[in-house]
Amino acid sequence: MALNGHCMCGAVTWRYSGDIIRNLVCHCADCQRATSSPFTAFLGLRPDELSWAGDIRHYESSTD
Repeated sequence: MALNGHCMCGAVTWRYSGDIIRNLVCHCADCQRATSSPFTAFLGLRPDELSWAGDIRHYESSTD
């Protein structure tokens, strides 16, 4: 299964072409605080199947 994603402005993209090795939903207090939501979904991916493009070392917050 191929997955693709990008940052909000589209300057950094990622692609994953491997199998999902784990999926879970967490509702612990730490995850609730970190995401300001009642639960958080996670996927376990193999790092060697994940590729990045763009300047992933630079972060610029929008003023909007």
